[in-house]
Amino acid sequence: MVVAYPTIEQQVRETLVQFLRTIPVRKRLWARADPGIVRFWLETEPISDEQEEHLYHANRLIYEHVPGARFDFIVMNPAIFDDPACAFTPPHGAEEIALG
Repeated sequence: MVVAYPTIEQQVRETLVQFLRTIPVRKRLWARADPGIVRFWLETEPISDEQEEHLYHANRLIYEHVPGARFDFIVMNPAIFDDPACAFTPPHGAEEIALG
């Protein structure tokens, strides 16, 4: 019997999604795997600096659960843009991850 272990990318994704499911201001999460690194973009409702800082605690959580993981996590907060409609366009090649 072959045992399949989750890849580092899968572990990072799962850890991040579990954390984000507890966050009410989240809208959508996008990811793209580039050579040697996984990149995540989180689109949120307009939020305060304090709320955004809380979201970045996901970085520490991921490093605790997946030591040595290489990833980027970017919060796309429309509150920092003059025109919120222009705040976020998913990056080329990124896939949306269900946060359900």
